[in-house]
Amino acid sequence: MKLILLQKVENLGDEGDIIEVKEGYARNYLLPKKLAIEATKGSLTQIDILKRKKKQREEKELDAIRQLQKKVDGIRLEFV
Repeated sequence: MKLILLQKVENLGDEGDIIEVKEGYARNYLLPKKLAIEATKGSLTQIDILKRKKKQREEKELDAIRQLQKKVDGIRLEFV
């Protein structure tokens, strides 16, 4: 059964990963605990949108970190 992980699951994958597991494991563990959803066309489209938003957010955070690094690089500390 194909599923999309909603959060990181040890030994399976990270949030947004598409995995294939046995139906019993999916129905008895992953789906009831809301760790995953079934991989349908609609859910795959939704995950694709979420991945793009996550990537944009990560790029913004990385830019902010780089700007902060530039500010910090120019600072010199002296301890007396």
